[in-house]
Amino acid sequence: MKIKYINLILIILLAFFAGIVVFPAQINKAIDFADDNFSISLPKIKEKDFMFGLDLQGGAYLLYEADLSEIPAGERIERMEGLRNLIERRIDLFGIAESSVQVRGERLAVEIPGAHDLDEAMTIIGETPFLDFREITDDFEEKYEKKWEEIEEHFGKERF
Repeated sequence: MKIKYINLILIILLAFFAGIVVFPAQINKAIDFADDNFSISLPKIKEKDFMFGLDLQGGAYLLYEADLSEIPAGERIERMEGLRNLIERRIDLFGIAESSVQVRGERLAVEIPGAHDLDEAMTIIGETPFLDFREITDDFEEKYEKKWEEIEEHFGKERF
């Protein structure tokens, strides 16, 4: 019999705390009422707005597929994570909140809530980016030095 009462008390406490999480505005109203009428100073519960996803708010869902045929299998995950970070930074520059960029194998899924124009969403990301992975060759330093000399001749060494 004692265990039934303990379980009942635990269920009531759980329901109370669930109510605090789900209905913080109503709890804060009750706290304000207690503060005004009973001179009790109670802390308020932080209210958080609901985040609506694409299903409720609407928006753009873009799916990019990377051509990783010439990338070694061991580097593919790292390259896709780099692409994800790049796309996230592009979206963050425009201050779009609640966006999501996820790697799914060789695909990149981009969700932009609130973007109702698909062309606008693609413009924000960079109009279907084409990534070209290149390997640094042995003659890279020679080409780099030659290009650097051309830049110095054109602009002068004092600017650098």
